[in-house]
Amino acid sequence: ISKEYRGRGFSKIGLQLLENIALKDYCLHQLYAGVGTENIKSRNLFISLGFIETGVKKDWNYYDNKFHDEIISIVDHFSLLQRF
Repeated sequence: ISKEYRGRGFSKIGLQLLENIALKDYCLHQLYAGVGTENIKSRNLFISLGFIETGVKKDWNYYDNKFHDEIISIVDHFSLLQRF
């Protein structure tokens, strides 16, 4: 999202729509997200939607001439049902 539109809730709305489709149209059991450990805003976004940080992929991404860890977060079917 362009800098001028950040912080306005568009990502949260988009993720909520995706969750709704995943649950109601595809009957998925769970969703997961991989987010760089340094990306605090994205991590907080997923946490605010009920995702739980469950693991770390060590040295998973490579940028800025070094490896970086990635957090794995999941939300399950039952947590999604409570919101919809």
